[in-house]
Amino acid sequence: MFKLSKVKCFFATLIFSMHANAITLPTAKSSSAADDGDYLGLVKELAKEGIELIVPIIGALLLIAGAWSLLKSYNQVQDKQATWGDFGKVGIGAMFSCVVGIILLNQAMNIF
Repeated sequence: MFKLSKVKCFFATLIFSMHANAITLPTAKSSSAADDGDYLGLVKELAKEGIELIVPIIGALLLIAGAWSLLKSYNQVQDKQATWGDFGKVGIGAMFSCVVGIILLNQAMNIF
């Protein structure tokens, strides 16, 4: 199927190890709300950080789902089970879903 030579494996390992050596551990930031004893403010900060972490992941999943549906539709066109018009409809629907989803996700980030 696919063979890797020893030289290619060596260079791939070298590149990954150089990248791993360049990575440093993140520093912990202290919350100003927790220092003041405002635990509701701390929960609000943590919720905002959680949303900021989850939103790009969900956005990426939306784009992957749209590309997957387009790929399935393209395969159906190639197998003569669907027409190019169906492919266009799926593309427009996937694009619309991704755009609306990303807009809503950006609005979700502004809640807190």
